[in-house]
Amino acid sequence: MTSPLASDAVELTALAEAARRPAPLPIPGTANFRAAAAGAPGLRPGVLYRADAPARLGDEGRASLEALGIVRLIDLRSDEEVADAPDDVAGTEITVHRIPIMAGSVRDAVTTIAGGGLPDLRSLYVMMLRDGGPAFGRALALLAEDGASVVHCTAGKDRTGLTIALALLAVGIDLDTVVADYARTEANLAGDWVDTMAAKIAQYGLTLEGSLRELVAGSPADAIRGALTEVVLADGSADVYLDAIGVDAALRSRLRDALRAR
Repeated sequence: MTSPLASDAVELTALAEAARRPAPLPIPGTANFRAAAAGAPGLRPGVLYRADAPARLGDEGRASLEALGIVRLIDLRSDEEVADAPDDVAGTEITVHRIPIMAGSVRDAVTTIAGGGLPDLRSLYVMMLRDGGPAFGRALALLAEDGASVVHCTAGKDRTGLTIALALLAVGIDLDTVVADYARTEANLAGDWVDTMAAKIAQYGLTLEGSLRELVAGSPADAIRGALTEVVLADGSADVYLDAIGVDAALRSRLRDALRAR
């Protein structure tokens, strides 16, 4: 008979092994929880995760996060999003850091659509990178601290995708790897997560299809590649942009210490 302690050890080993692969981790209540750029050469495993909102973890989900050694959540959502689905980590030692990066609720999307202003993803990302620099800088400063972090928004796609991209570029991960990590998101969200969002949007008389579906649940590689190339890598490297948002050479050095393999 296997003892409870042995079972816990087996579960932890399985999670740690799964975190080395790009597929989403089996964290209850999530669809897009995974290690950022899992398996990328030179990236330290077990310190940087990305996710959709961990609002329905339950006891098993919270235990899984603790087993992974997570010490902080960096929540990029708006006040309305958080009020609707708060992080489910009560009773753990995990600290939640709120760094809102633009509004992202269903109501906000409906308001934008009603005004005829539905942007494409590349344009949205360019706007976020230009307007949200200080917030991205604060998030990267947290990632330079000791311990494993989870960066998340609602889908773990747009705000999370850009934050993770900036962190990876800051420590020397190549653009192709950054883009590939982002592009995996769409497949992870397909199914129950998309169905839930479609039901929410239907309450406003809208159908989740076409350009709206891509905006909510798509992760086309050319969207983030184009935005990063236009804004972050315009000078040939990310350093000029990172300096401008408060991620100077000293902070980049701390990020490398935290995120690169030792």
